[in-house]
Amino acid sequence: MAFSTSLVIPELLNALVAAQIPNTLELYKRGAANLELPDQIVGQFYQFRRWNPLTGNSEVNDGTDTASTTKLSQLQEIGVVINRKKVVELTDAEASIALAMGAEEATRLFAEKFAAFWPIEFERLAVIMLGALFNAAGGALNGTHAISYTAAMDRTKALAAKHLLGDNATNLSALFVHSKVGFDIEKEGLVEYLDNISGITASGRVPTYLGMGLWQDDAMPYTGAGATTLYQSYGVAPGGLQIAMAKNARVYEQVNAKGPSVIVTQTADLVIHVAGMKYVGSTLPPTDVELGTAANYSKAAINDKNIRVVCAKTYSSLDA
Repeated sequence: MAFSTSLVIPELLNALVAAQIPNTLELYKRGAANLELPDQIVGQFYQFRRWNPLTGNSEVNDGTDTASTTKLSQLQEIGVVINRKKVVELTDAEASIALAMGAEEATRLFAEKFAAFWPIEFERLAVIMLGALFNAAGGALNGTHAISYTAAMDRTKALAAKHLLGDNATNLSALFVHSKVGFDIEKEGLVEYLDNISGITASGRVPTYLGMGLWQDDAMPYTGAGATTLYQSYGVAPGGLQIAMAKNARVYEQVNAKGPSVIVTQTADLVIHVAGMKYVGSTLPPTDVELGTAANYSKAAINDKNIRVVCAKTYSSLDA
């Protein structure tokens, strides 16, 4: 069967996906990441819209108009653009069913699937990037924002990781751990379940540990094997991660005569950035390998406390 009618409406697809991303991106819902959805992202780097705080002291108001001024300037939070695409193929029969739904309903179907896919991809890429930053062999944050133990996680170790940020430790709002580390945390009996946490829009009761929302994900990186498997756990303060996705993506269809099938592709211009860091790799746009290479990152922040991500590396008693 030859298809002359489009299965999807590109403008509607993009609008529906962009509208759903804030509801499906867990890093944003959990208060660990800021999210920007610009109409488009041009070039190989993206400037996040963050501003420096006011500095200096106030002045006596003596009724005159003369005063020194403080310049309001943007923070140089610039993330590398990650250009990706997701290709979906429908067989001849499946495309016939989608076509019978009508273009608008078919577009809503595709939008639902793409809107569920991209947040998971964001999280996967974020884990790759964080793994590089905390890599024991040259990670830019390994020497200042990570602490390693040859024992299982407990509250003392988690608190020590928090306080790598000094007086910014109280800003950490989320702790991401592997489920095996989560077991050690839960058996302490210190996990509390709260209905509402400031800055977190996740539905249902939220587990908390030492004042941080607790999230378990088996995609968290680890090294080694057996009893000496070393798991990375990340504490993140609001804004520690910066995420952007262009709303106006390219959407196109292709008919595969060999199938026969119809292929629908949505491109995505993504940015995942750890505030206070910069990408210095030469490969643009970066591949997964480049994102996971420790040497491709360096610090941009002058004060380490303003890089609001920490890492605790621990064993798990489940591996003993």
